[in-house]
Amino acid sequence: MVHRLATDTTTEENVEKTSLMPVLVIILVLIVIGAVVWYLVGRKKK
Repeated sequence: MVHRLATDTTTEENVEKTSLMPVLVIILVLIVIGAVVWYLVGRKKK
């Protein structure tokens, strides 16, 4: 849906590019949280 709108106008494309930033931040946060949880679980097993 979003990709179809983005191809229509350049303004929509700019909106999509800016909306990608928070998504990247969320992904990074999830990776960090996952790494911390994985590290803690690994310590508990030992």
